[in-house]
Amino acid sequence: MPLDVASGLFWKGRHVQAGFPKALEASLQAALEASSGAEGPVDVVLAIDSTGLMGEALRPLAGAAAVLERFVSAPGRRLALVRWGDGAPKVRVNFTPQANTVRRALAAWRPGRPGDPPKDAFSAMGTAMKLGWRPGARKAVLVLTAAPVSPGAARSAVLDWAEREGVTVTFIEPVAEPRGPPSPGR
Repeated sequence: MPLDVASGLFWKGRHVQAGFPKALEASLQAALEASSGAEGPVDVVLAIDSTGLMGEALRPLAGAAAVLERFVSAPGRRLALVRWGDGAPKVRVNFTPQANTVRRALAAWRPGRPGDPPKDAFSAMGTAMKLGWRPGARKAVLVLTAAPVSPGAARSAVLDWAEREGVTVTFIEPVAEPRGPPSPGR
């Protein structure tokens, strides 16, 4: 089974919980390094949940921009940004090697309204699937979401595509950092 979100098993990928902002940056860095390998072109899509639930989690994206800028600054690397959660998924930045483009797009990112309904991560991955991936490039999709991932209509097509194309999928779930010592009994 290539990707089974319900059981937490990922084919050539993983699920990471990251406190923010430093842990989010470290998780993005680790996922980008894992997708890059030693040589050859690399195409990565960062699909970001922009629902109201992600409000606090989207703030550290400005800090994470430096990680993403370093990634695209290396030869042969491209990054695309897909926004999902406030209607149909949208490509905010198509594959680019330009750090400036990535920085501007992340600086303009805003969460949706609080209380908006959960959205389908697989639809965002379906949008990513249709981008201009380079033949022979290492491929990765990094999904940044705090919402539970549910099997949507695009699930089968996305899973088949990821397996066929050798796409590494990593789900990064921002979690709040503890605000003090644990209470007794925990």
